Amino acid sequence: MMTPAAVAAEPASSAPTGRDRSIDVARMVAAGLIVAYHAATYHAAMLQSTGRPIPEYGGHTPLDIIGTISFWGRVPFFFFLSGCFAARSLSKPGASTTVFLQKRFELLGLPYLFWNLVAFAMVWFATRHGAALQTAREFTPLTILEQLTGFGISPVNSPLWFIRDLLLASCLAPLMLRAGKWLLFPCLALILFEEVPPDSARMAWPLASSFGYFGLGLLLNLIPAGTFRRFFPHP
Repeated sequence: MMTPAAVAAEPASSAPTGRDRSIDVARMVAAGLIVAYHAATYHAAMLQSTGRPIPEYGGHTPLDIIGTISFWGRVPFFFFLSGCFAARSLSKPGASTTVFLQKRFELLGLPYLFWNLVAFAMVWFATRHGAALQTAREFTPLTILEQLTGFGISPVNSPLWFIRDLLLASCLAPLMLRAGKWLLFPCLALILFEEVPPDSARMAWPLASSFGYFGLGLLLNLIPAGTFRRFFPHP
């Protein structure tokens, strides 16, 4: 893992863009933690479906252990990092809120709609040919709109719920930044208290905690430059 200064000090041939490689490493680790957690989830489901006992270590299943250890480094990390980058973009000299939102929609909104459309077409084709799918819904204009947008019903491509939440948080970023340091209190409340409504875990609506983690990323940019280097001189 390298600091921005170390990257900048390298020859141009080895780091032509000067990007912070430590962020790329952190993203890779976070993605690996997400894969590990879902692998443990499906493993537990497979054992339950076959009637085999789930192994325990000190009274905790592998899913409990992986979930507890890796929670902050999984999806919350990506919301936090996205908030940090959003604040950087909006604080640049001459930054335009309109341009920022346009880029965010191109980066997040268009792929989100495209892959939901692909998933919807696959589900529609499968059900038309007699397949019984848990994700299949009645095909009415309202339910189709809900499945494609992820409001009222979880997205038809359900793992994309976090893209929906990232897009919404990005749209609110210019307003959230105006709160300054006072944003800390609502963000902590959103991540510490139970989701409202409680069944939002079904991903039918944006999760309140998504905006909390995103907001904490925005707040990171209020910390004076050099603060972390003072406490961690060799990151």
